[in-house]
Amino acid sequence: MQTIYTIWTKPGETFDYLNKQDKDKTGLTLDILFVLGSLSVTATLMAQAYLNAGNFNIYLTIITVLLLSLAGGITTKFIFSFILWGIAKLLQGEASTRQVRTIVAYTLVPQLINLVIFIVLIIIADINNDATIVTYQNPLTQIIIWFFSVRIMIIGLSRYNKFTYGTALINILLFAGLVQGILFGVKYLIG
Repeated sequence: MQTIYTIWTKPGETFDYLNKQDKDKTGLTLDILFVLGSLSVTATLMAQAYLNAGNFNIYLTIITVLLLSLAGGITTKFIFSFILWGIAKLLQGEASTRQVRTIVAYTLVPQLINLVIFIVLIIIADINNDATIVTYQNPLTQIIIWFFSVRIMIIGLSRYNKFTYGTALINILLFAGLVQGILFGVKYLIG
């Protein structure tokens, strides 16, 4: 699990190291990162949704977050990674689907900061009996998390696909645009 630490300071070297590892050795780590990263994103969103609905229950929130995180981890691992890989292929990228899954999993590492913050806030909220504490988000923390996530993804995509950083950024922007388009379409169809 040393790669969890080195991805922050030496992402290129970390991806080179991971590329040389046996996929059975790294598979469990990737699965854990997908679920924990998804847990981090889901926890904040669900707490805010329950609070806005006016029926915040700490235990119901935790159970819902765990179930949605598992689904989110599976979606991220297979669907989002595949879309990112497909766009890279259109841009003449050389990465395999396994390599793109590795990139996406390690891009979620900065999200673990949110998970730690959420756990601390949910304990404080339970002690103080004040559910509004759970939804606190510091904009500076979010900017730092976003910066490191994008940095890790750009470096990973450029390493595995033999891209320039600019092409890797284009890959990310196309991916983000496509996902936003899909989400907008689903929202339009539902509501």
